[in-house]
Amino acid sequence: MQSKSRSWHVRATFIAAVRFTMSDSTEAGRALDAALTTRIVDFFNLLKDNELEVRRQALVTLNGAAHSKPFLIQHQLSHLLPLLYRELEPRKELMRVVVMGPFKHTIDDGLEARRSAYEALYSVLENLFAAIDNVDEFVAKVVKGLEDQHEIKILCSLMLTRLAAAAPLETQNCRLPHNPTDGRFGANDPQVPGNAHYFCTGQGQRHKTGY
Repeated sequence: MQSKSRSWHVRATFIAAVRFTMSDSTEAGRALDAALTTRIVDFFNLLKDNELEVRRQALVTLNGAAHSKPFLIQHQLSHLLPLLYRELEPRKELMRVVVMGPFKHTIDDGLEARRSAYEALYSVLENLFAAIDNVDEFVAKVVKGLEDQHEIKILCSLMLTRLAAAAPLETQNCRLPHNPTDGRFGANDPQVPGNAHYFCTGQGQRHKTGY
């Protein structure tokens, strides 16, 4: 099994190859779906890999599955979501400080992988919302993303807007990480929807709806 290869290059290439099979809508691709379904959990155990690039490729593949063929992971979501949630957290060991003259600049080597994790989370919300067991935990992870980098803030704000319609009771009880006037939240950012705070203070819809 290539997913257990000693070479991280082979493991990364393997999970990327799995992703490309998911884009195949031909009869051959449909035949592969049956084989993928039985091994999908084994494949996505690469989300626990020690190598960052392997995890990033696994996240992109998970996003592809949730977007293109959600039925492949629908019944395994309770196992996959905890693995996905782990990749949403910034890791100090992946951050380094670069000195540029009198200035210090922090570079986050984990940002790209983390962005891929949030994109996968968005696809899960869009196509597999009904299969999420713990919506409160899902909402909490989205809200936590409002503390992250600019592009992740925007994605999480869009998700909160969708969640306000899909799960208003859970969304209205969420707690923002910062004061809405705090620039880190993005209150002054025209790309961050202004209703993100509105839905997180119990002022949004108050009845459970479908998505």
